[in-house]
Amino acid sequence: MSGELPQIVVLLEREFKVAYKRLYPDQKAAVNEAVREIVDNPVIGEEKKGDLKGVFVHKFKCLDRQFLLAYTWDPATRTLIALGVHENFYRDAEGLSFKLLQQASKRGIRLIPSETQSFRS
Repeated sequence: MSGELPQIVVLLEREFKVAYKRLYPDQKAAVNEAVREIVDNPVIGEEKKGDLKGVFVHKFKCLDRQFLLAYTWDPATRTLIALGVHENFYRDAEGLSFKLLQQASKRGIRLIPSETQSFRS
């Protein structure tokens, strides 16, 4: 190998797409930068506990507000689940996470928690 990093696939859940579509162009630029950070270092976010286990949340500044981006990851993919400000974010993400984890288990996909796998070994 020539030292190239593997290609990372970024998947977008419907809820993330809807939230992203509503943003202004300068807000989209901040979100794009946050997504690049997640692709480069998936453990940048904080892994949640309880019903959201396996879901990471990355907090970042978007203009003058703090945004949260919920995602899951494995070595080959990053799945962006939800995007928004803190108000009602975790309540909404909890329902989305449950749905996503159910779909993943039906397809035989195991989501890797941060304590068992690091992205760059």
